[in-house]
Amino acid sequence: MLCLTCLGTVGVTVSALARSSAALLRGGRRSLGVKALVTENPLLLQESLPLFSAIEAVHVKDAVSGALSSMESEFESLESRLQQSGDVSYSAVIEELEKLEAPVEYSWGVVNHLM
Repeated sequence: MLCLTCLGTVGVTVSALARSSAALLRGGRRSLGVKALVTENPLLLQESLPLFSAIEAVHVKDAVSGALSSMESEFESLESRLQQSGDVSYSAVIEELEKLEAPVEYSWGVVNHLM
């Protein structure tokens, strides 16, 4: 099995191997905030494989708390849309919840992998 986190040391670009993160595959957003925040915090870059070598402990709190607060506000929005529409089908509820939680799962998954 090839270690993807080591590829940067042998000159292979991570973005050439995968253009989509798990969040994007499940319909999540590309980023959590403005581009300035994304460039400062590698945990917010979710277009490709994680940039493990750029992640520092100070990035964790901001990325996870930002993702959680974003998920909370989007959950409230989803809840009100569902109450208005009355549609409680699988695609209206579960698939939308998957999209909402994808950025949190991505960020925390990266942190968990590094622990």
